[in-house]
Amino acid sequence: MTERVLNLLLVDADQVFRLGLRFWLERFADLEVVAEANSQAAVLEILASPGRQEALEPEPEADLPMAAPPLPKLDLVILDLDLGASDQGQGLSLCQQIKAQQATLPILLLTARQDIGSLMAAFDLGVEGYCLKGLEAATLVEVIRQVAAGQKYWEPELQALILESRELERQSSTENIATLPSPSRPSIRLRYNLWVSGMQEMETVLASLNAQLQIPTLTWFERAFIAGRRREILAARWLVTLLLAPTAPTVANAAEPPGAIPANLSQMLAESEADQPRAISSGSDLFYPGSAGLETRFRRLKSSLFEATLTKLQTSLQNLTGQPLEIDILKQEKKRELFYIILRKFEDILDELRFSQVTSVQLAEKRDKILQDLWREVTADFFGKYYTLLLQKRSAKEVVQEVEIVTALLREADVVQAAILNKIPLVVELLDYLLFQTPLVVDNHSFPVGSAAAMRQAEVLLQNLLIQVANGVIQPLLNHFADVEVIKQNFYNRRLISTREIERFRNSLSWKYRVRRYLIEPTEIFESQFGLLVLGDRGLEKYAIYAPRDPELKQLTGVRFAVTLALETRDAVSPPLRSAIAFVGKGVVYVLTQVIGRGIGLIGRGVVQGVGSSWQDIRYSRKGQQQK
Repeated sequence: MTERVLNLLLVDADQVFRLGLRFWLERFADLEVVAEANSQAAVLEILASPGRQEALEPEPEADLPMAAPPLPKLDLVILDLDLGASDQGQGLSLCQQIKAQQATLPILLLTARQDIGSLMAAFDLGVEGYCLKGLEAATLVEVIRQVAAGQKYWEPELQALILESRELERQSSTENIATLPSPSRPSIRLRYNLWVSGMQEMETVLASLNAQLQIPTLTWFERAFIAGRRREILAARWLVTLLLAPTAPTVANAAEPPGAIPANLSQMLAESEADQPRAISSGSDLFYPGSAGLETRFRRLKSSLFEATLTKLQTSLQNLTGQPLEIDILKQEKKRELFYIILRKFEDILDELRFSQVTSVQLAEKRDKILQDLWREVTADFFGKYYTLLLQKRSAKEVVQEVEIVTALLREADVVQAAILNKIPLVVELLDYLLFQTPLVVDNHSFPVGSAAAMRQAEVLLQNLLIQVANGVIQPLLNHFADVEVIKQNFYNRRLISTREIERFRNSLSWKYRVRRYLIEPTEIFESQFGLLVLGDRGLEKYAIYAPRDPELKQLTGVRFAVTLALETRDAVSPPLRSAIAFVGKGVVYVLTQVIGRGIGLIGRGVVQGVGSSWQDIRYSRKGQQQK
């Protein structure tokens, strides 16, 4: 006897994701996707179709035309909570309706959302399973079988967190706010009730967020996202208290409720640092009057800078620079994943530098090693340390060799260092700003530490670092494994997946390096500027900053030096040449308009007058003849 086939319904707004998941599940004989839907209405229509709650075979009806057979009975609904960008509650609403119609039909949430509020609501509705879209494919298959069999799959830490949050919510509603004295005056009581209800809800959310921050398995990105939400709630709590907190004596003299609001917002936001892991301060840490220590300032600078960059990564990553980049070959999600990995590894390197007590002077000496270590760690993490390729001959099916891709890519360290990493500007200045809180000198200006202008310039430098390191990770891949089918399927943009497009793309990159080396770089050196790549609102854009580059200018030779001479010659010759051309042009215009033009005008006028006189003479002669 064969194992019973499990009938699955896929519900996801992303058609490409559904197609990929369906293609993967078709590899397993016991799993079959019998229907797909991209909206709440489509799912409800499928559930209401004839025979949905009946047996597998429809009842025959005589003398009726043959209709499409009903879908077999479902064993599992695989559902994404984000069914519509305009209505984030569609997924939860659909879960509620499915459970209302078919309480025994299991639901597995396969979603990218991790906010505790939505997951708590889904858990309370009786949803049987939850996992993230980034789960390994083999593990996902086992989860599908487990949930379809009637078992539950919720991560133990997440389930414990939900239960703990429910308990905190119960205690908050029954103990904390309830102990506050109620004001007697009606005018104050309304404000008091609004304040209490708002405080109660925000305290519950804060308790939930604090509990999430205690989960040791959180990634850096998840921890930064939760910490950001916590700061938003803290700011909202301060604002609500400022606007609604009663000032009557009965309330003002009452015992301060748990989580009372500080007197100003800056103190409130500073509380968010309490949940962040704190490193051991070295003996060289400096403390400034009225400010936190160097270690805390370092973490605040790093947190603000990285969160701003993460926000930019949520926007489009389309290349708008007009020149090809190595990362253009990647799928959009792979490109974003690579940037996330670089951010995480760069943070680890910052912490290591902090703990190693490296000095500001040593940063310049270690710059190349820092960038190469970052490139190596990102390469190993992005492709997988043990990712192996089986390379085959074109004429035969026999395996030629088994290649560990990361090992092969890391052999190109010197090439990547010379072509890309060494050309990343102002890395030492960025590290100095973050680690030692020195003013950031960019674009011929010195920006004070922590100022908005300094943060904007630091974002530009960090974004350029991200993009250039990402290009460095992909460059050796294109040099050695560009046309390997497995690589193309897993990493490449579908528009660039054919051999012809790949070769055309590589040729464009090769031409870009030549143009940049012999034309663009000498021009930038001569003009005392650096060309950077940044994350704009619509995609990757160019950005130029001023920087003195006299030592590099003195080292230029050959064609590159000739380019600067050509630029200088153009600058020297261009003004007088333009003046001469303008003078000659004015003379030509004068001759054409004042001399030749007027002459032609006079001739034309004479011709017209002669024709008019002749016409008049003819008319008079005719009239005279008629009178005779």
